[in-house]
Amino acid sequence: MDFPEELKAKILECPPEVIAYIIHLHERIDQLEARVKELESRLNLNSKNSGKPPSTDGYARKVRDKRNTDKKKRGGQPGHPGNILTKISNPDFIEIHKPDFCSICGNTLESGTFIGVEKRQIFDLPPPPEIEVTEHQSFTIQCAHCGNRNSGEFPENVVTSVQNAGRFE
Repeated sequence: MDFPEELKAKILECPPEVIAYIIHLHERIDQLEARVKELESRLNLNSKNSGKPPSTDGYARKVRDKRNTDKKKRGGQPGHPGNILTKISNPDFIEIHKPDFCSICGNTLESGTFIGVEKRQIFDLPPPPEIEVTEHQSFTIQCAHCGNRNSGEFPENVVTSVQNAGRFE
């Protein structure tokens, strides 16, 4: 810190202890000003201008960027092609919906003239897999000629009255 010229002459007239104290105070002021500057720069750091995570920003309300609010509305802009579903040439299932009778006169349409077909496609996710239970039944039949009891044989992998197929383990 520089002194005005008028004060320099008056300071030199002071006793040496006062001059030493003034110099000490000015050094301390310089140190404190540097510390304040450092703390202010730390205080101004946030997740946008430093490597700090957003969770350290605190609860202050964030200022929204207002640069483009007047020019464009939210969402797709006019002329943008967009991304939509398109029909595919080989669907997994085809369901036919033909009218059997005329909606005006009620006559059958079996001998009518085909004019055209309108196609619509539905894209859907299949339902989650469900457990399928297969019951194996082994019949026992007594021979009418000799009286022998004959039982059907279960497959090799069917060994108990209730079991899983082995694919769930």
